[in-house]
Amino acid sequence: MWTASNQKRGYMAITAHFIDESWVLQDRIMRFMYVPSPHDAKNLGDALMECLLDWNIERKLLTLTLDNCSTNDAMVNVMLDKLDKSLLLVNESIAFWTATPKRLEKFDEFIRHLNIPCFKVLSLDIKTRWNSTYLMLNTALLYKDVFSRLRQRELQYRKLGPKLPSEEDWVLAKEMCERLKLFFKIIELFSGTSYPTTNIFFPRFVKLDCKFLIGICQILLR
Repeated sequence: MWTASNQKRGYMAITAHFIDESWVLQDRIMRFMYVPSPHDAKNLGDALMECLLDWNIERKLLTLTLDNCSTNDAMVNVMLDKLDKSLLLVNESIAFWTATPKRLEKFDEFIRHLNIPCFKVLSLDIKTRWNSTYLMLNTALLYKDVFSRLRQRELQYRKLGPKLPSEEDWVLAKEMCERLKLFFKIIELFSGTSYPTTNIFFPRFVKLDCKFLIGICQILLR
């Protein structure tokens, strides 16, 4: 952001860096735009996303670099909080239904009632296990309809109120799970001990950049 001293108006400069078809690094000023007040995290995020959509590059974004302005930090934090909140709410629901054997029995009862052909056990993510968030979301999404039905039928669960995941939270959780699946598979491949891994590192890492990081940016900038 830049503020004109004689106008007291705020402007945002957006520059793109890219490698062209000849593998030459290029940079272009995509937009120098006026941003109405207040210059808070939401307005800045909306202005940035509008520019990306106008240029049709929201699916080609690899990284996002900002200066050290505190508002920019807040903008990123708001975006991250949105994602963290959805994962936390799913985690809260799983924690509720795995808290006691009786609740687990009730959950299994509704699985059978809805004829869901799955026998995976609910699990929580663990900070010290890098793959646990993917495994948690992958299983929870299979039982999304069970959580929804229990929300309608079980008063104690419904009392969680704002801690219950909304439909938007489930959509974000699904998108995050799809990105983490790629990460999960690649890291498992890199962790192999019965075959060399050096020769597979670079192509898999490029694939990780193109699919995982672009997907995360799409989620955070929506």
